[in-house]
Amino acid sequence: MTRALVLASLALALATPVPPHAAAQNAQVPDALMGRWVLANRGRATSRRDAGIERTVAGVFALGRGIARRRLRAGLPTFASFRVAREGSRALRVEFQDAYRTTQPVNGTWTRIRDLYGEPMDSRLRVRDEALVQSLRSEDGESLITHRFAVQEDGTLVLSVRLANDQLDRDVVFRMRYRRAS
Repeated sequence: MTRALVLASLALALATPVPPHAAAQNAQVPDALMGRWVLANRGRATSRRDAGIERTVAGVFALGRGIARRRLRAGLPTFASFRVAREGSRALRVEFQDAYRTTQPVNGTWTRIRDLYGEPMDSRLRVRDEALVQSLRSEDGESLITHRFAVQEDGTLVLSVRLANDQLDRDVVFRMRYRRAS
């Protein structure tokens, strides 16, 4: 009797479809986002990033300002290109140039990856308001970088970047525009 109950339960479990939460999230990622994207204007992107850094370090004491500026520029590169691709029905692959890659579900769960310098960090992907949002959290939890990928009506893509760090009085915020690679 017990064996029959176990087999019946197993058969029922196998016959019952698993809620496709991850697949549904992946399906919500706009198709227009898929593909390889290249920076539309590197000079403008670098200027916007540097302006965001300057707003953030303005309140840092003079001796620390230069150090903070250098570290922020190194940690927030203006990537010349990136690629977004579906990996099956449940995952998405995001590759920033040769810096880092992640393949993970688009369901908000944290996945361990390596940062630009090979250090461990956590990444998660979500869809918010027709945009893909990637959050990158340092291992110690002090830093959080958020990338928001949003395709515009003109076919370009705006990548909004926000760095929040416990050691900074204000977040670094800037945007870069990308165009689809030909």
